[in-house]
Amino acid sequence: MPLCYVLVAGLMAFWAYKRRDEHLIIFLLLILVLGDSRQPGLQFVKNLRILCMVFLALISMWGLLRKEYALYPPFLLSIPFFLSASVSGLFSPNPILSYSKLISYFFMLLVVFHYLQYHVRRKREALLMDILYFAGWVYLIGLILIVLNPAQAFLGYRYRGIMGNPNGLGIYSSLIFAYMFTLWHLYPHRRKDTRWMLVLLFGSVLLCESRTALGSIALFWLLYKFYKGKPMRRRLFWFLVLPAFVLFIQSIDIQALVKSIGLAEYLRVESLTTGTGRFFAWALAWDEIRQQLWLGRGFEYENIFFHGLSDFLVGTEHQGGMHNSFLTFIMNTGLIGFGLFLAFLIIVLSRIKPVYLATPFLITTLISANFESWLAASLNAYTIHFFLVVMVLSNYYSLKKMPLAP
Repeated sequence: MPLCYVLVAGLMAFWAYKRRDEHLIIFLLLILVLGDSRQPGLQFVKNLRILCMVFLALISMWGLLRKEYALYPPFLLSIPFFLSASVSGLFSPNPILSYSKLISYFFMLLVVFHYLQYHVRRKREALLMDILYFAGWVYLIGLILIVLNPAQAFLGYRYRGIMGNPNGLGIYSSLIFAYMFTLWHLYPHRRKDTRWMLVLLFGSVLLCESRTALGSIALFWLLYKFYKGKPMRRRLFWFLVLPAFVLFIQSIDIQALVKSIGLAEYLRVESLTTGTGRFFAWALAWDEIRQQLWLGRGFEYENIFFHGLSDFLVGTEHQGGMHNSFLTFIMNTGLIGFGLFLAFLIIVLSRIKPVYLATPFLITTLISANFESWLAASLNAYTIHFFLVVMVLSNYYSLKKMPLAP
């Protein structure tokens, strides 16, 4: 495999020399998607993720030094978080791992808000649609695998496509749905070209049986309908529809309702009240968090912690890690680090518009992050797409009006 790394490095250097930046961006997304795979033959891709991110981070820094593009002001607000997280790393049982994860998160934000943002502003529709088409190929290849290699396409009885697990495909789909919906409003004339994406996306979500993805997409659509139009619709949602829905949920037996409509097996109704072991895991995590509440124990500590409990967890419903991005940040960087990251996120998110797209995206994405830990990691296929949508919405009106660069 060392030869593969040399070839990939050479290919990226060639693209950089020829200014084929769109190739580099799509290649990074490809590597991040393949890096999620559990196939033994693709494990080498996990190291390629590091190579690609470092390469693009160096290009980003070179572009900043040459003043090819300006420093993105809100990015500077992430510096206090990274400084605090650096102190947290001193308490890590594996400082090298902790600091490597910290640096990769810094590089990811650097690339998205400088290199990627610069080229989106230059290429706008062409590059943004290419990214959407790439996601279409992710779905299409996964569906083809159902016929060609079912063992790869399924994890147990649940569909996962080319992703590592079904929930990963669900997270990816909820983010791509928001991205696609944004492009539909940015470039209405391209809707006919992308309708097939809806079929692939919804087909994949239904097959993977991700409750979080189904709920996120449904909630996004509902919020969009209430936020699109007159302000009275928003007030109607928050003061009438939402309270009525909460009262309805509290007054009925959810499990009995789901069973009555024949979806008990599909929605795995027996685990609804336990969050598939998540609530148990969160209780264990909180006990550990309290031992180092303010500073945490560095990036990646949550995986170290749960790996140490693997034998204990064998006999429980929970398998895996934290499954909560916010608790992961608190465990890794403490309340101080989490507060600083939250402040950075609020400043960045305050720039996104229009409200009828921004609000549904934020609410559904942050709910998703509450049930999975993807937002606390950088080298996955999800966090970069989250910040990609944030970046597109931050430039929404300029992307609509700005002429295409040559």
